[in-house]
Order: sequence, then structure tokens, then C-alpha cells
Amino acid sequence: MRRTLSIFGAMTAVGAFVASASAGVITNDPTLTVVAGGETFAWALNGSPNQEAEDGSWNYGGSRTENAGAGSWTLDFDINASRHDSGETTARAAQLAFVTNNLVMTNNTGATQTIIMTTMIPVAPGILPSSLMGGSASGTLTATGAGGSMSNVNGADSMYRAMIDGLFVGGVADLHNFDSSISVVGFGSESTGFEDFGTPIPSAPGPGVTSSIGITIQFDLTDGDSASWTSVFAVNQVPAPGAGAVFALAGVFGIRRRR
Repeated sequence: MRRTLSIFGAMTAVGAFVASASAGVITNDPTLTVVAGGETFAWALNGSPNQEAEDGSWNYGGSRTENAGAGSWTLDFDINASRHDSGETTARAAQLAFVTNNLVMTNNTGATQTIIMTTMIPVAPGILPSSLMGGSASGTLTATGAGGSMSNVNGADSMYRAMIDGLFVGGVADLHNFDSSISVVGFGSESTGFEDFGTPIPSAPGPGVTSSIGITIQFDLTDGDSASWTSVFAVNQVPAPGAGAVFALAGVFGIRRRR
């Protein structure tokens, strides 16, 4: 099932989830990759600790504009990710890894572009042999006058895809499938609606993690228009018997999912 949720509301929920969890296991900064117009751009993000958070997370924000080959675009990003620094105590280095994305992509070409954006965060030590996982995504198309559309790549591929160790998880971890295509006539905005899985996040059975987790957001976007996405992916160690109540703290994500 689908529901609409504002970006503000989504980030309020994310903040409640993150604050309820233990610190992350990130040893290095995330990387952000954009594929557009047949060109690939990848860079390591520079961030700083979230001073008011108690989860050990870091924030990575900025903007990047590229005009290369057939691709021309501007990306504004605000990313929060778990990170484990050498100064953290063992108790704070619990087996939770998460990333929350706020991405705004504007297509500056004279034609529709296929956009693929991937945020990847390294995880060490691994979360083995299996995990609990969960995530969510909501997208908004903003058209600037002539109308426009945001549609699934190939008319079918999921707009949100969770990744573990560089591979798509698939199944319930793919959100906003072919029925998520949206359009606007003239000026205006339209939302994909809100979808999630593994609620309360993270609670869906998942594979083990040896090196990284990530989120890929992909879509076709018309010229001059913008696509805004708020997305989450979190992976945790399977708790020992009797420890499951820890995950109830993420109950703010207990909204029924679409599957």
C-alpha cells in the first residue's frame, strides 16, 4: 500500500529512529555516485559529527553541479550516516549501520535523463552471519513550467533499491516499482507517496554484511525539472534471545508497509 508523507515528517521519523538506536559501525566516510547522461561521477563525502545526536552519527551536506558529456545536472544533498570512530567505546559500537538521504536532483539538459544516485557507507566489523534490515523512501517531482515527469527506468525498475556489500538486496527491499511514475502539467509538484519495509525499522530478515550498505535511487527525469528524495536504510545485528525489545524503540516506523 502507498501513503503520502511530507519530507519534514519523514525526517522527524528518521530522527526518532536514529536517536533510539546505538552508535554505528562506520570506519570511513560515505561515497556518493551519480550516473547521468552516460557519465559516472563519484566522490567521498566530508562530514562532521551530529553534535546534538547521541547515536554517533555524522552529517554530510553540500551541492554539486556537473556539465560533462551528455549530462548536465545539479545535486543538493544532506546525508546522515552511522560512523564508528576510534574514540567510541565498545558499548557505543553496537552492530547498527544506517544511512538517511535527502537528495534533490535537477536535470539541466535539454532532454530527459536517466539518473542513478548511490550512497554507500563502509561497515566494519561485519554484521554476521545474518541481519535485520528496514528502510523507506518518498520522492517528489517539481516541474518548472512546461510540465514534466519522473518515471521508472525501463518503465519497470524500482526507484529505491537497498544494497548490501555492493549488491541489490531485492525482494521487499525494492520500493516504488513501475506504478510509481508521476507527472505534472505546467508548474507544480507531485509525490510518489511513502513506502517502507522491515517496520519497525529494522526488523525484516536480511543477509549478513561484510563490507558496506547503501541506497540506490534511480529514475528518468524530464528537462529542467527536479526530483527530491528522502530515503532510509538500516541494518542491525540479530539480537540475542530476550533482546528483541530494543527494536521497539524504533516504533515510530511502525506504519504499515505496502507489502
